[in-house]
Amino acid sequence: MRGREARGGKGRESGKQKKGERKGREEKGNGMGGQISRATLRLWVMMIDDVINRVGVSVNTIACAAPPTIQDGDAEVAATAGSRVALTCRADGLPKPRITWLKDGAELSANGARTLQRGGGSLQLTRVNVSDGGLYECIATNEAGTAQRRIVLTVQGTAL
Repeated sequence: MRGREARGGKGRESGKQKKGERKGREEKGNGMGGQISRATLRLWVMMIDDVINRVGVSVNTIACAAPPTIQDGDAEVAATAGSRVALTCRADGLPKPRITWLKDGAELSANGARTLQRGGGSLQLTRVNVSDGGLYECIATNEAGTAQRRIVLTVQGTAL
């Protein structure tokens, strides 16, 4: 036995050369028993370029963004006039979404009776009145998209 056969593998006698093989130089393979052709290599490069263009990856950084999602919660909340109410809007996404609250289609801002919690996205209503009842919308927005959740608040009792 000679050459590779002496080491337990299949092969040719060490004295003979394969067509195109140079004497004194080992073949470089792809780890799977053969060489990668230039055509295959070009195809891989084109496929990688295509993936990079589709997902927006640059050579130095990988930009990752995930659209917002809002956790499920109560779709209807009932309160008694004069009580305190918390409407929750727990949103996740990358980057962290910005939360906006609407009441009956109009954007809300914090005032003495309303507190918008930045971290959790909750809307705190202190001493609710019958006029505070209506359709509230939590809108979570980031560069990857938007999600929204609606909550109907019903306030029972007499107007304060």
